[in-house]
Amino acid sequence: QELNCCRDLGHQFLFLLIRLPLLIVTLPLHSFPVVGSIVWCVLNGWLYTWSLTSEYMVMADPTAHSLRSQWPVVRNHFGMFTSFGATAIGLELIPLVGPWLFFATNSCGAGFLCARLYSESHKHDGTSWSLLLQTK
Repeated sequence: QELNCCRDLGHQFLFLLIRLPLLIVTLPLHSFPVVGSIVWCVLNGWLYTWSLTSEYMVMADPTAHSLRSQWPVVRNHFGMFTSFGATAIGLELIPLVGPWLFFATNSCGAGFLCARLYSESHKHDGTSWSLLLQTK
């Protein structure tokens, strides 16, 4: 259990080290009213979604403990990650209510996104989940 905690903490720290420079480099986009903020949300959204869902991706793929092994999932669902993240960041930018209300709802939304990813590799028979047979 402690190993998982340390790994989770390491992942979140790594995401912080990656997200912070991206947030700062793209900050001048806010100088263009409305359009700049939308572009900023889109450029930063995919990474925000990945940081919210990284610990849950292990449920869909038990071998996806490292960010490197999670990258194929992110790459294959890049549009979904970008659109969810852009919307989530945009909602958090709403003054006063954004950071307080939408931070929690974005976490719930990330859970639903993970359930969607999980359902792509598993099926539910009404009582339990089982892994879908992979045919290549």
